[in-house]
Amino acid sequence: MRTAQPYPVGRPAGLLAAVDLPPVTGAVGPWVGTDPERARTNFAATRCDNTQFTGKGLKHTLTRTFLFPAKKKVDTFGLTQTVATMQLRKARSFVGDVRNRIRQCGEANLGTSVGTLINRQGKDVELTVWDLGIEISDNRTIQFWMAIMRDGNAVSQVGFTPAEGMTMTRDDFSRVAERALERLSDLPSAR
Repeated sequence: MRTAQPYPVGRPAGLLAAVDLPPVTGAVGPWVGTDPERARTNFAATRCDNTQFTGKGLKHTLTRTFLFPAKKKVDTFGLTQTVATMQLRKARSFVGDVRNRIRQCGEANLGTSVGTLINRQGKDVELTVWDLGIEISDNRTIQFWMAIMRDGNAVSQVGFTPAEGMTMTRDDFSRVAERALERLSDLPSAR
């Protein structure tokens, strides 16, 4: 058996599709993705990084969110991906800046835990996946799983917020991040 690139699905190319996403405990019905739209707001970001996909030099800035619309009364659950292309040097810096903000957030904020699940840094491809816990009260912590990645000049951030009774495993989220990285090279203007 050999590894193959994922079959291109969906428009525009370069983004995750529902077929890339794992089953979720407690979900009703299938994953449904919003139509990709220009990334004016980045719902993949966390309070720690507040990453924006706006500004000069960014191309093909797109975002989409996947939900389970058949599940009622769930307002915090979802998986969001945001993508863009930019100059190679800027793409490297973009990913490095997100890594630094996450690291600093974990060090500076009591009640915030940051665990690194994957950290790969190379000349052309980078991927970091985190498990973040943000304490919002003495007895409530919100869990976020977030990934930042780069393939050449294309960057992507993927964020997942579990909800009570609805989640996927950390390994499943890591595989989603890996798939997002595999699809990223299909983004228009990616090099």
